[in-house]
Amino acid sequence: MIGTPSKVGVRVGRKVSDGSYGSHDRGYWVEVDVSPDANVEEVARHWEGVLEEMLNGKEATVLDAPVAHDEVPVFPPAPEMEPVEPMEVVKFSFERKKDGKYLLGLYEMFGDKVGQWPSLKFTAGQTEMWDMIGHVFGDYDFTSLPVEHECKVFADWKWGREKPKGEGRYKDLAGLRAR
Repeated sequence: MIGTPSKVGVRVGRKVSDGSYGSHDRGYWVEVDVSPDANVEEVARHWEGVLEEMLNGKEATVLDAPVAHDEVPVFPPAPEMEPVEPMEVVKFSFERKKDGKYLLGLYEMFGDKVGQWPSLKFTAGQTEMWDMIGHVFGDYDFTSLPVEHECKVFADWKWGREKPKGEGRYKDLAGLRAR
């Protein structure tokens, strides 16, 4: 004989890029006590929504759910992204986009090889771009685009907005400096 469940377990998770062509699991799990007369599917859907909000970096909205206790546990919002180390850039690419803006791609080493794709991209108009790169890349010839050059600079960056479908966050360039 199958009894009435007294607990409901809900897990929400997904793979998240770690920024170096790998990924890790990120998710939340909750186990909730339910009263014998509770609609178990409704409780599970409710908590799945709460965990999805948390996974997407939003503050969780916990509404009354038919649980056995008067208090519904409230989980804190997702933690802030940890501080980041400057990126050691060994190569850059620079091109003009169709909309007239410029695109800077910054490449770092992975093991003993230069990354196949830029680890960080920065798009800006001419003035903003030159303000960002002029003091570091001012000696390079940009008359014929696109260009790729080896370099030795540090890129200071911070975590930016969320990528589509919760695939992590973009990296925003904060500054460049010689190393």
